[in-house]
Amino acid sequence: MQRICFPAFIVFLFLASSEVHACQPCTLKLDFDDTVKAADLVVIGRKIGEYPSPEMVLPNQFGPDWIRIEVVEILKGFCESEVIKVNSYNGMCPYGIVIKDENSYVLFLKKAIVDYVDYDAVNHGCAEKILPVTGKEVEYQGKPMSLKIFRMMIESVVKETQPREAVPPLPANISVR
Repeated sequence: MQRICFPAFIVFLFLASSEVHACQPCTLKLDFDDTVKAADLVVIGRKIGEYPSPEMVLPNQFGPDWIRIEVVEILKGFCESEVIKVNSYNGMCPYGIVIKDENSYVLFLKKAIVDYVDYDAVNHGCAEKILPVTGKEVEYQGKPMSLKIFRMMIESVVKETQPREAVPPLPANISVR
């Protein structure tokens, strides 16, 4: 019995003392309104490339470091280019925007803090990331919604975040009763 326990104990110590890098789950995921408020850019776009390309991905790599997105329409913010680079995987963790196909999606993006990509997912991926777009509809909360209504929802949330204009003081000769 001692001969089995001692090697098992050594293996346990080795594993317990080694560094473990696992993807951290979100402790709090932003809802739709908070995601839109936190986003610097909300676009409709489609993936047109990735790095590394699928044939260059190593066996222990889970996905591309970044993807190239063709911007079709801007729903919030300003974009200097029709093609942007967006973070996708951080090692084995899909903290960024993960898109496997070339279909259109609504993407919620934050200006990147690193220089090799332009944008990243809002709140390190702990928020809305993408919503599928088919024709003139967005899949919102599992149901199709017209793009027109979806645009109005985005505009409504954006208006909430804009500072209200200050009301000028009343002239001295007017009193309020």
